[in-house]
Amino acid sequence: MSLLRAMGLLLVAYVGLLLCSVLPVVLPGRLPVPDIALLVALHAGLTCRLIGSTSSGARDGRPAAMAAFGLVLGYIADLVGGAPRGLHALGLCLLLLLLRSAATQLLVRGAGFIMVVAALTAVLFGLMVAGLRAWAEPDFVFGGLPLLLGQAAMTALCAPLVFFILQRVDARLWRDGRAQGLTL
Repeated sequence: MSLLRAMGLLLVAYVGLLLCSVLPVVLPGRLPVPDIALLVALHAGLTCRLIGSTSSGARDGRPAAMAAFGLVLGYIADLVGGAPRGLHALGLCLLLLLLRSAATQLLVRGAGFIMVVAALTAVLFGLMVAGLRAWAEPDFVFGGLPLLLGQAAMTALCAPLVFFILQRVDARLWRDGRAQGLTL
């Protein structure tokens, strides 16, 4: 992952997290908010490009770069969201490493598939974060399954729009190094 792409994705995530932190105050009722950091991590993990031939299966996002990106993204999510420091950082780091390894097997195209993958990932990530928090705080009691499913639904509904924005950012900041000369 290039530094310019990582900085662009982190900027989009930061702005999205700030906007989502205002939503509970602005919207009537108690609607769950989407997990923007998860969507940015999902996009970054699934869009690693192949290096060299397609048979080698090597990705341009090295494991250390993806883990560092997950740590920074998760730390920003922890600071903006008010979660215990390091909780989302560790969770997104692990998630990005898993997504990087699964990216060669998954082809997620179209709004429907993006929504399904985002919903499943949001549920699994929520359960992983609850497990990490229960491990770190033994007196923690998880009682938010309806909230977790609501957040997964909102994340899935917002996923096509967020992926569209992230694809535009990638098109500006992440040029294909193999393309030489003019491209049409």
